[in-house]
Amino acid sequence: MTEKNQVYKYLDTLKNNKIVAIFIVISLLIGGVGTFTDGITKTLSFVQKIIPSKDFILSGVIIPEHGTTTPKNIMVSVLWAVDRSGDDTSFQSANISNVDTATGKLSYTITFSEPPPNEVLMDIDGVLLGVGLIICFDDLNENGVLDKVEKIIGSSSDHAVTYLKGNIRSVAEPPEGSSRNKLWTLQKIKSGYSLNKSIPSEQHKMPVLFDDLVPTNTMKANIMIRKDGKFSFPNWT
Repeated sequence: MTEKNQVYKYLDTLKNNKIVAIFIVISLLIGGVGTFTDGITKTLSFVQKIIPSKDFILSGVIIPEHGTTTPKNIMVSVLWAVDRSGDDTSFQSANISNVDTATGKLSYTITFSEPPPNEVLMDIDGVLLGVGLIICFDDLNENGVLDKVEKIIGSSSDHAVTYLKGNIRSVAEPPEGSSRNKLWTLQKIKSGYSLNKSIPSEQHKMPVLFDDLVPTNTMKANIMIRKDGKFSFPNWT
């Protein structure tokens, strides 16, 4: 998505807000001799602080390893509860991004306006949790969907999107008689959507082999395309 399109998409989220009129006036004043869109772009970050969008907006760049030939039709998506082999595409997010090359980089932006469907959320004693793995793929037939015949070509190996409904800390200890293990990791995940950094076991020091997922202060996650075609995800299970 180009910067201009991001501007108008954000404006659309504010269309019922009276402060939009003030926003437009400020844009014109700051834009000076520039275009109207230039003025909007220069004040977008300022207005987002005053009227933050309720959407969760994930962005980043795709970084091909040196010597890698990148496909023409790259798209970015999030896979919920995906099998590690990458063969199961049934839980892919409905939120998919084209890749923008206007800045000379392979950049993407995905906007989540609604919670994920319940079928992709894990129910942990009444607390609902979804973990989304960030991937890019070659959309061979250009239908905007990761089909089973299409390959995942890159991933974010150290970031994951989560969606949490409920207090996960309240269910760290399993109920008496339950066969579920104690939840050592995932205790810092925020309610709603968040972008998380994976912390390997040798760093978090908890008595499990899995990564912990800890919310970041940014909503940017980069994706690597490796020359050997391999990709990896956070080991959060």
